[in-house]
Amino acid sequence: MKIGIIANSSRDEGLAVTGQVIRRVAVTEEVTVSKEVHGFYPTLPAADGEGLYKAQDLLLVLGGDGTLLHTARHAAPHGTPVLGINLGHVGFLSGAEKEDFLQGNVREMLRQVRIEKRMMLEVRVRRPGGETTGFFGLNDAVVRGKASESLLRMQVNADGAPLGQYISDGIIFATPTGSTAYSFAAGGAVVHPEMEAFLVTPICPHMFHARPVVLPAASTLEASFLPDSASAHLTVDGEDRLTLQKGDTVEIRRAPYAAKIATLQKKAFLEILKEKLKG
Repeated sequence: MKIGIIANSSRDEGLAVTGQVIRRVAVTEEVTVSKEVHGFYPTLPAADGEGLYKAQDLLLVLGGDGTLLHTARHAAPHGTPVLGINLGHVGFLSGAEKEDFLQGNVREMLRQVRIEKRMMLEVRVRRPGGETTGFFGLNDAVVRGKASESLLRMQVNADGAPLGQYISDGIIFATPTGSTAYSFAAGGAVVHPEMEAFLVTPICPHMFHARPVVLPAASTLEASFLPDSASAHLTVDGEDRLTLQKGDTVEIRRAPYAAKIATLQKKAFLEILKEKLKG
């Protein structure tokens, strides 16, 4: 198999664990590493961007959920599965423990991974002059006011019908994968990742009737500014993406492709959720 290896040195000091994983995987598989890993292990073949995401049978990611999210989002258009290796934290996206690769039969494990398809979202920002900007995300798209003392006032529609006017610090549009992230912290429901749906969760709403809403994945959502709203910015999967202007409309729909998350875990999602909530 062609295996790409990506690691976050802030989660694996000196990439010591990553090096051990590489040595065990390279015994039976063809290994290519990211540029960051190559900096620590310069004798290994390296690639970056599409050359890494597109040409592999499987990507191994050592780091936190943020590194895995970034990798999965870029690998998804190429249909490349991503397997997260947990380095000590309980991560919802990690499908293996480091001990699996340091102690187990690596060749056998790599051929027994289970692939879960995860719904992604597509975000398009339309400006009055006709300009559009687009992004893709696995977790969520967040529209949040730029100044903490100013309220965001937005009209949200679903398939052209009014969902509501929100007066809040912001609004989270999440996938089921993202339901256990920022949306959960803001009071949103937990949705099983094998489902396909959108969650609309207001952040610190200044209105009694504002509640998180779960909508079908086929919905097209639109958020636009009300006249007295504060300015805002858009983030997708936790990355700052765009400063929004008052005349902008943010459109959210299901992406045309899904992320492929690989797992060795025998634990069910509800078991992982229970462990996560303990900490």
